[in-house]
Amino acid sequence: MSVLRCTRIVIVQSELGPRLLDMSSMLEEIDFSLLLTDDVEEELSRCPTGVAVLPALNELQVGRVSEVAERFPLASVIGVVHEAEGYRTREVIQAGAVLAMNVLIPIEEYREALRTVARRCEEMVYWSSVKKSGDRSYDGEFLGLRDEGEIRLARLLCSFKTTVEIADALFCSERSAYRRIRSLYVACGVRNRSELRELAARSGMARVS
Repeated sequence: MSVLRCTRIVIVQSELGPRLLDMSSMLEEIDFSLLLTDDVEEELSRCPTGVAVLPALNELQVGRVSEVAERFPLASVIGVVHEAEGYRTREVIQAGAVLAMNVLIPIEEYREALRTVARRCEEMVYWSSVKKSGDRSYDGEFLGLRDEGEIRLARLLCSFKTTVEIADALFCSERSAYRRIRSLYVACGVRNRSELRELAARSGMARVS
């Protein structure tokens, strides 16, 4: 099975099947296919960049979410909760899941969130190929940049962090982060984040973090 095809598979723990009956048709709309299994880890070993949907209804299951997320860093792990307070949702995200789906909320409400997960999967395939090609991390010059602040920002942009997370990492406002990012694009001769990543990959300098 090709890596790209694996990206389009949502691996669901079998016991969740009845809870996610409406999920299959929605996944088809965004070019995903659903796979029910009793052994999510086994399927992820075949499709390391796939999506794994696991129950997270209690602390033991949240612990498993954490274990799977750590063991398969290229996978997009989703935890399924059943609560009204939001406490378990926070636990699931802290455990390393990219999304927490609450069965009390209509599945249609997660359509855009799943599209975002799909984009993340595609990025994981890209960075997986970069790593296989032999990436390097440099303490000094990076993409022709010499300023430590610019180098750090470039590395953050080559990670999977959102702009908000990058702003937090730089201890600045989101607006300031956008301004610094635009300046960096000009310095590197690129127009957007995708082009920066392509430049980093071609240079063999991409850092995945």
